[in-house]
Amino acid sequence: MSREELAELFAPYGTITDTYVPIDRETGRARGFGFVTFDTAEAGQAAIDALHGTEFDGRTLTVNQAQERAPRPGGDRGGDRGGFRGGDRGPRPMREERAPRHEAPEREEAASADDFDQD
Repeated sequence: MSREELAELFAPYGTITDTYVPIDRETGRARGFGFVTFDTAEAGQAAIDALHGTEFDGRTLTVNQAQERAPRPGGDRGGDRGGFRGGDRGPRPMREERAPRHEAPEREEAASADDFDQD
């Protein structure tokens, strides 16, 4: 289902301010659900009351108010959106100590009055 089809289905129940249909990264196809935002809570409830349990395009619709996702086990990942993150690669070999790439030239000591011949 496209965003346009989703908006067309829900438009009779109120003014829609946004629609979103998540797309699968691997297949490029819709993931089978979507989100509709109405300008009022009453319009959203009217859509839920009218469309929940009805059939569309051969499928029974589940229409409800979106809920915040429950925290996933494993602690806070700081907004992780999945994908390979590497993980622990084990101990790493120690690097040899080496001089900095750009060393400042050695400074000569300041000349003192004793270094000059005095007439």
